[in-house]
Amino acid sequence: MVPSTELATALGIQAVAMLVPGPNQFLLLTLSQRRPATRLSAVVGIATAGLVFSSGACTAIYFAGEATSERVFLLLNVLGSLYLIYLGARMLIDMVAPGRQPLVEQRIDEAPAARWHAFPSGFLVNIANPKSAVFFGSVFATTLPLAAMTPSDYVLVVLLFFVNSVIVHGGVSQAFALPGLQHVLRARRRLIASGSALVFLAFGLTTLAHVGLRLTR
Repeated sequence: MVPSTELATALGIQAVAMLVPGPNQFLLLTLSQRRPATRLSAVVGIATAGLVFSSGACTAIYFAGEATSERVFLLLNVLGSLYLIYLGARMLIDMVAPGRQPLVEQRIDEAPAARWHAFPSGFLVNIANPKSAVFFGSVFATTLPLAAMTPSDYVLVVLLFFVNSVIVHGGVSQAFALPGLQHVLRARRRLIASGSALVFLAFGLTTLAHVGLRLTR
């Protein structure tokens, strides 16, 4: 049985950590003018990356495979970082290229199939998010008594953290889509696009440098 106090504490820390500005919030900001289905797709993608981190931490503790788990996470970090760099560079190019519409202004989700294109964006952005890696590698693993838990406890915990992520990031996405805030965002869309692009580039390059340092140790 998972101790309720420790679980509530870990979920609360996760919620606070998710509200701290970072690449996830900037991605949701760039998608704030899209349809609800598209924004939800990105939210589920972000939460799915968290599910990978949480299930990986549980698996590492249960099977004592920390080294293998770390290598897999580092590979995922690299893939996510490259996507962040691509996304940031694409946004900057769209801003300066004649006739190109910045990503933050595009409305490409009219077709139902296109709405799920935001899912991999959410997943890759969060899988490269150092904040998520630190949380699930430290706070998650130390706040909860993972070593004393059963496989069914692991499933319950992983699902709760997934749902928590969907609720919090969904709330952030919905807040960005409020009409009053949208009026402000439209007035500053160029600044938001350039700021988001620089954030993506900074996080992507920083994470790549971090992975490089870990591999050279």
